[in-house]
Amino acid sequence: MARFIRPGMVRDALHGVWLGHPLHPMLIQASAGAWLSASILDFTGREEKAARRLVTAGLAAAVPAAVAGAADWFE
Repeated sequence: MARFIRPGMVRDALHGVWLGHPLHPMLIQASAGAWLSASILDFTGREEKAARRLVTAGLAAAVPAAVAGAADWFE
């Protein structure tokens, strides 16, 4: 999929040119942090609703992280 992104604004945004730093590592931290927090809440046995929301947030953050990672990988 990332191979089909032509050079330009979208590819530069996925690489983090606007940030001055690669975008993929930052997005991965959001997913990993949400899933780690959800596992801690599951382990304690409290706040099941919050744990489910964190898992959902981690899944939502994983999609752009995967796209940005694929763009980096195929570069």
